[in-house]
Amino acid sequence: MTDRTDHRQRDRRSGPTRREFVGGALGTAGLLLAGRRQAAEATPSVIPSAQGGFDWRKYEGTQIRLLANAHPWTDTIKPRLGDFQDLTGIKVVEEDLPETQFRQKLTTELSQGTGSVDVMMSAPA
Repeated sequence: MTDRTDHRQRDRRSGPTRREFVGGALGTAGLLLAGRRQAAEATPSVIPSAQGGFDWRKYEGTQIRLLANAHPWTDTIKPRLGDFQDLTGIKVVEEDLPETQFRQKLTTELSQGTGSVDVMMSAPA
């Protein structure tokens, strides 16, 4: 049996895991895109390029799963997920649920430890 702690420590020494990178990139891109008043103006050309050695397309061709609560933030971010995909090449499978169902599903999936949720909306207790 492999010790998960050793595996995570080994990954951290070689850089962020795919999940950490994707979560950070999605959060960064979401914040940048959410600040735009018009969805039509939010194109990859307004996003900082790969200057400084940052590779937005490092995980091109991969897929992530976003689990979110039905909320105004979700309504704001959904139209911009295509911009994120254009920018990074990462497909986002988005699922938003009413709050009670969201909490139940998130609790179940996190307790199972399957790693099927890559990005989630944080909800206060």
